[in-house]
Amino acid sequence: MNKRIAIYIALILLLPAISFAQDGKQIFTTKCASCHTVGKGQLVGPDLKDVDKRNAEPWLLKWISGSQAMVKAKDPRALELFQKFNMIPMPDPGLNETEIKAVLAYIKTEGGSSASSNASADNTKVAGADKSGASSGSGANNKTSSLSSTSASQNASNLKEDSTPVNSNTMFMLIGFAIIGAFFLGVIYALTHSIKKLTKALEKEMEKNK
Repeated sequence: MNKRIAIYIALILLLPAISFAQDGKQIFTTKCASCHTVGKGQLVGPDLKDVDKRNAEPWLLKWISGSQAMVKAKDPRALELFQKFNMIPMPDPGLNETEIKAVLAYIKTEGGSSASSNASADNTKVAGADKSGASSGSGANNKTSSLSSTSASQNASNLKEDSTPVNSNTMFMLIGFAIIGAFFLGVIYALTHSIKKLTKALEKEMEKNK
């Protein structure tokens, strides 16, 4: 009997854990991408890159879940955004706190990935320009040497352009897996602890009834 009760309790507790596993990217694509980008410029609403640095998380949770309520309450930051973007109201997406946090985590990761890729591209261009200048200088003395040097510098630049994003993507993928793994370990621990507490409480209650 106790085992059955424990199983039922575990199933009930697992239901909210399923919502934790929702993909922030998928929610963003469905609910947010029509008006916002992450690092690709302004659309109807602002570019959300580094939004977590511009606003505190508690404020963002309230804003995303009910922006117009904050405007009506005359929240200074809410009024500033509302007026800046032509007083177009942001529709309430109908997300719970867990889903909003998943979207914010995706925006933070995506924003960091975009910044890393842009920095790598800029560094590659600067390196290519320096090498091209050096090749031009040596070409005044020897045309054959200049052509070989230019070709080698272009090949090296292409290799850097190809390899750098792969390394960045791999790094962010590993970080993502680590975060997800830590999260699920925490959920499992919390569920196990809750089940033990509830089981003990039920056993005490059954002993009292006897």
